[in-house]
This record gives sequence, structure tokens and C-alpha cells, in this order.
Amino acid sequence: MAAYRRLLGNGPLSRLLLGEFISLVGDRTYLVALLVLLYRESHDATVVAVVGAIRLVPYLLLSIPAGFTADRFDRRYVLIVSDIGRGICMLILAALVVTGGSVLAIAATAFVAGSFSPLFHPALRALIPSLVRDESEYGPANSAWGTLDSLSMVVGPVLAGVVIGLASVEIAFALNAATFALDVVILLSIPATRARASIAAPGGAAATAVVPDESTGPGPGPGPGPRRRLRDVVNLPAVSGLMIQVVLTDMAFGALDVVAVILAIDTFRGGEAAAGYLTAAIGVGGVIGSLVAGVLILQRRLRPVVVVAAASFAASLILLGLAPDLAVAFLAMALVAAANLVIDIVRMTIFQLIVPDAYRGRFGGLMMTTAVAGEALGVLLVPILAATLGLAFVMNLLAAGVLATTALALALLGTATNQGDGESRTPEGANSIGKPA
Repeated sequence: MAAYRRLLGNGPLSRLLLGEFISLVGDRTYLVALLVLLYRESHDATVVAVVGAIRLVPYLLLSIPAGFTADRFDRRYVLIVSDIGRGICMLILAALVVTGGSVLAIAATAFVAGSFSPLFHPALRALIPSLVRDESEYGPANSAWGTLDSLSMVVGPVLAGVVIGLASVEIAFALNAATFALDVVILLSIPATRARASIAAPGGAAATAVVPDESTGPGPGPGPGPRRRLRDVVNLPAVSGLMIQVVLTDMAFGALDVVAVILAIDTFRGGEAAAGYLTAAIGVGGVIGSLVAGVLILQRRLRPVVVVAAASFAASLILLGLAPDLAVAFLAMALVAAANLVIDIVRMTIFQLIVPDAYRGRFGGLMMTTAVAGEALGVLLVPILAATLGLAFVMNLLAAGVLATTALALALLGTATNQGDGESRTPEGANSIGKPA
């Protein structure tokens, strides 16, 4: 399509997406290798589960501060710091394996590596729209990133299997460190960016200016900018609508790994192999969803896309709860994952339309914290509720919650779901197109 051919012509953005995809493949490879190593060294699935849960703690604690950091500094350098920190941790992990380090040392190093990860997401989500050439590239850029993210979920684990099978886990850690190093080189080739916001000038024309928050002091960028109240610059009801929907969708999607185990082992008696089979459906569905989103995101009005995606998500959850066999459960898992990715890409595009560039980092961090909290709730509550109320009832409950929160979110968003119509998306007409400095 013309929109995606045009996107490929945006050199800085294309290089950014390529570099982050390579890094993400390495990270997915590392995660598989880490879990294999922990289980091999401890022979205890509880240790693996605890470390997996602890990995979420830095996201809950650090995503919002990381978002403010992304608004204060050149976002390329925030990503570079994240890459360097994680890369060093990968080399330490490889050294620990070679020297026979303890499980505690390995877990602690993995936690430190995870503490650099919250820097990545707000900075990347803010940097992508600052590299687009105009508003029409928001959707295609988000769709391209969603596709690469989904592909990494397939490529990374496969690569991990090959590397661990032919070499060792320490090679997988070293490989991840190499992907971080390559990403740093690519990031240095991208033009410097500063967080900016486009504010409606008195005469109606848009004038680029720094928009600091009263509570945080001077904002980023060259020279002082006008002090404005946050609600005068950011459409807070619309942002709240997005966050309300995030909680339920991520709660449902975050529980899929657990649901896969419940269905495979307890419901269908298929064993651990069947659990892996169902979990693979999430990656397959993500790839399909990214392709579907690539078409739907080009629509001028995104409200119908949100409605259809949310309805599909809810219907797939219900089907998952009622699945009579593994084949139907696999299909339902894939459909849930596909609908979730469409929702996520559309939500990211709307977020970029309604939040000025100077605030994308901090609000992106808040969105990340909300998403992780929803995911954690899903992982913790769904197994308990399924054991007491039945999986079908829980899936129906989640489906109803997704539909209800989507309706509320759309009411709060109003016309903010429209692309390229020239309408105001912030209280004073602030658009959200950031330009490279």
C-alpha cells in the first residue's frame, strides 16, 4: 500500500523500527534462555514462577518516572541507556553461567536487567511519533511496530531453541548483548529529537512551543516555554478513557498463559506439550492481528474499528471458555491475540493524536503502569476465580468487562478517535505532531 511504501521512505523511522526489532528478538531469546537456566539450576518450577512475577515489579515502580525521563531528555539516549544497562547484565549473566554462579545471583542480575526495561517502552512510544513526517504516518508506523513485535514473539523463542540446542544458554545471553550493541549503533544514526508540543497560537495557527507541567518545572527543549495547566494542554478525559480500557483488556490478555495451562492440563488432559501448543497460538494470532490492523488503521474514523475489535475480543474470550477441545481453544486463543493487537495499535494511534509530544513520555509511562497492573491482576485473579466459579463464567465476566469499559472509553474519547480531520484533540487545539529537532 502507498501508506506503507511512504513509511519505508522515512529513513530515521525505518532504522528505528529495524533496530528495536533486532533488540526485541534478542530479548525474547534471552527470556526463554533465562527460564530454562533457572529451572535447570533449581529444579523447582516455583522459582521460575517467582522470578517471572518479580520481573513485573520494575514496570510497576519505574514506568512513570521513566516516562518523565523520556520527556526531559533526548529519547534516543534514554533508549541507549536502557540498551547498555541490559547489555551489561547479559554479559554478567553469561559470566555467571560459565563460572557456576548461584541461582540467587542469576535472579538478582535478571532483576537488575528488568529494571532498565521500563525506560524502553515510554521512550520508544514517544520517539516513534516524533519521527513521523505527518499525522497520516501514525497508524502505519504503529501497525509496522505491532507486526515486528508479534514476529519477535515467534522468531525469538525459535532462535532460543536453536541456540540452546546447538550451543548453550550463555551464548543466548551473549547474543542478546550483541543485539543491544547493534541497536545502540542504529540509534546513534537517528537525528536528535526533543519533546515538543504544538500549541494553538492566538491567531489560530499552530506554533511549536515547549509546554512544561506546573508541577515539574521547566520542560525540555531550547529556552523557556509558556506555563500552562495540564488540563489546558492534554485532553485528560480522553486519556482516562484509554486507560480504563487498558485495565480490562490487559487483565484478560495477561491471563492467557495461565488459561492455556488450565485448559491443556486440567480440562483437556493434554499435558505440558498441549500447554505449549496453546501458548503458541498467542504468537500466531498476534501476527494475524498485526496484518489486519495494518489495513484497519488506515481508516479515517477509528471508532468503528475499536468497536469491532473489542466485540471480537469479547466473543473470542467467550469461545475460549466454552471450547470443547484443543483445536477450538487454539482458534479462540489466536482470535483473542489478534483482536488484542488491533486494539493496542488503534489505542496507540489515538494516544498519539490526543497527547502532545512534550507529554507523551510521562503519559506513556502511566499507560505502561496501568497495563502491567491489569496483566498482574489477570495472572493472580483468573486462576483463583476459575477454580471457584468455572473458567467459562470467568471468561464471560471478562468479556462483559471489556465491552463495558470500551463503551465508557469511547464516550470519554468523543471525536478524538478521528484521524486527519483537523478537529481539536486537546482543550486548546493542541495537536500532537512532533518533529525531529
